[in-house]
Amino acid sequence: MPHEKTELTPGDFNVAVKRNDRADPSWRWEIFAAGKAKFVLRAEKSYPTMAEATREGKAALKAYLAKEFPSVA
Repeated sequence: MPHEKTELTPGDFNVAVKRNDRADPSWRWEIFAAGKAKFVLRAEKSYPTMAEATREGKAALKAYLAKEFPSVA
Protein backbone atom coordinates (compact mmCIF):
# COMPACT_ATOMS: atom_id res chain seq x y z
CA MET A 1 0.00 0.00 0.00
CA PRO A 2 1.66 3.22 -1.05
CA HIS A 3 1.65 6.09 1.40
CA GLU A 4 3.45 9.33 1.95
CA LYS A 5 6.06 8.79 4.64
CA THR A 6 5.74 12.43 5.71
CA GLU A 7 2.15 11.79 6.81
CA LEU A 8 2.63 8.51 8.68
CA THR A 9 5.20 7.54 11.28
CA PRO A 10 6.13 4.06 12.54
CA GLY A 11 3.92 4.63 15.58
CA ASP A 12 0.89 4.94 13.30
CA PHE A 13 0.94 1.21 12.48
CA ASN A 14 -0.45 -1.63 14.57
CA VAL A 15 -1.15 -5.36 14.42
CA ALA A 16 -4.65 -6.76 14.79
CA VAL A 17 -5.19 -10.47 15.38
CA LYS A 18 -8.53 -11.88 14.28
CA ARG A 19 -10.25 -15.23 14.29
CA ASN A 20 -10.90 -16.45 10.76
CA ASP A 21 -14.40 -17.78 11.33
CA ARG A 22 -16.53 -18.97 14.23
CA ALA A 23 -16.45 -22.50 12.83
CA ASP A 24 -12.74 -22.35 12.04
CA PRO A 25 -10.54 -22.07 15.15
CA SER A 26 -7.62 -20.52 13.30
CA TRP A 27 -6.23 -17.00 13.57
CA ARG A 28 -4.62 -14.41 11.28
CA TRP A 29 -2.88 -11.08 11.72
CA GLU A 30 -3.34 -7.85 9.80
CA ILE A 31 -1.29 -4.65 9.89
CA PHE A 32 -3.22 -1.40 9.84
CA ALA A 33 -2.18 2.24 9.52
CA ALA A 34 -3.88 4.96 11.55
CA GLY A 35 -6.82 6.46 9.70
CA LYS A 36 -6.96 3.68 7.11
CA ALA A 37 -9.86 1.23 7.03
CA LYS A 38 -8.15 -1.37 4.85
CA PHE A 39 -5.21 -3.41 6.07
CA VAL A 40 -1.71 -2.65 4.78
CA LEU A 41 -0.49 -6.23 5.06
CA ARG A 42 -2.18 -9.52 5.96
CA ALA A 43 -0.97 -12.98 6.91
CA GLU A 44 -0.87 -15.35 3.96
CA LYS A 45 -1.64 -18.31 6.20
CA SER A 46 -3.68 -19.08 9.29
CA TYR A 47 -2.26 -19.88 12.71
CA PRO A 48 -3.62 -22.43 15.17
CA THR A 49 -3.43 -20.11 18.19
CA MET A 50 -3.90 -16.43 18.89
CA ALA A 51 -0.48 -16.32 20.56
CA GLU A 52 1.27 -17.65 17.46
CA ALA A 53 -0.59 -15.22 15.18
CA THR A 54 0.32 -12.35 17.52
CA ARG A 55 4.00 -13.31 17.59
CA GLU A 56 4.18 -13.63 13.80
CA GLY A 57 2.20 -10.42 13.29
CA LYS A 58 4.58 -8.45 15.50
CA ALA A 59 7.55 -9.85 13.58
CA ALA A 60 5.89 -8.92 10.28
CA LEU A 61 5.21 -5.40 11.55
CA LYS A 62 8.84 -4.99 12.59
CA ALA A 63 10.03 -6.13 9.13
CA TYR A 64 7.51 -3.88 7.38
CA LEU A 65 8.58 -0.82 9.38
CA ALA A 66 12.26 -1.53 8.73
CA LYS A 67 11.51 -1.62 5.00
CA GLU A 68 9.24 1.45 4.91
CA PHE A 69 11.16 3.59 7.42
CA PRO A 70 14.83 2.54 7.10
CA SER A 71 16.15 5.67 8.78
CA VAL A 72 14.22 4.85 11.96
CA ALA A 73 15.19 1.15 12.19
